[in-house]
Amino acid sequence: MSEKSKIKNVYLNYLKEKSELEELILECGRELEQLEEKISLDKDSYNKLRIFSPRQNMRLEEDVIKESKERSDELIEKMNSYKRKLSEVENNIKAIEQIREKVKAQSGVEILSMNENDRKRIARDLHDSIIQNMVYLIHKVEYASKFIDQDPTRAKLELNIVTKNLKDVIQEMRDLVYDLHPMNFDDLGFETTLMDFFSNVSHTSSMEVSYEIQMKYEQYNQLILITLFRIIQECCNNAIKHSKGKKLSVLLKEEKEFLILKVQDDGTGFSESDLEDKDMKHFGLKIVQERVSFLSGNFYINSSEEGTVIKIEIPIESD
Repeated sequence: MSEKSKIKNVYLNYLKEKSELEELILECGRELEQLEEKISLDKDSYNKLRIFSPRQNMRLEEDVIKESKERSDELIEKMNSYKRKLSEVENNIKAIEQIREKVKAQSGVEILSMNENDRKRIARDLHDSIIQNMVYLIHKVEYASKFIDQDPTRAKLELNIVTKNLKDVIQEMRDLVYDLHPMNFDDLGFETTLMDFFSNVSHTSSMEVSYEIQMKYEQYNQLILITLFRIIQECCNNAIKHSKGKKLSVLLKEEKEFLILKVQDDGTGFSESDLEDKDMKHFGLKIVQERVSFLSGNFYINSSEEGTVIKIEIPIESD
């Protein structure tokens, strides 16, 4: 369970305890009122009866009223004890609320950090691939223009190469847009988008892809589902780019209070120090960790020469 979930559970337990203590104090108060009314009625009754048997009724009055007063003192002590405990609980609630505000503020910083990291990655992808290809194509067009009069055939061949490369650039742009937001997610939903992704990975990569999905999509909101899709997408893409493996498996299932995601490959693996490497070789996994933390989840990774296993636990919010 994440720290955020633990804090929330402690907070809810304190609220429940506060409500119970307030109810106990009210019950003590109601019983005290009834005792005071009873003592008053008893005094009136015995005052009227004293004229018939003063000594006997006085002893009876003292015994009954004494018993009521002892119960009254007991209730007052119990109520004061409840009030002291209530005061402690209220102080704890205030302390937890301050912690939750700090966590909320930290989450805001993390969101900004992730957005900035996403921008850096997009900028890097544009610069390293698309922009460089566009610069190359400009040179090819300029080169073809030199032969347009002297050697039209050669110029035509060069322009054909430019056309083919432009189509490749357009496809790269489409892939980048898809990474930013799958267009069919809004229209077709999580399940279809995920199946399309696995189908595309199977056709475009050399890895053998298998997957098993066991979850009720309808109980999750769109923000959680798109975040979950991005996590799966990033884990798979990272395995395809870096693992050099032959097999990739994805398991997504509901298990008790958690949604479990397990992505496994049989590649070469990597060390923990690689995750902290400044060349951002595994930058995608850092993004995954951030996204998991936003869902109050847990991120585990086990990598060796036999392959890499990424396990993610996302708590299922109950109504």
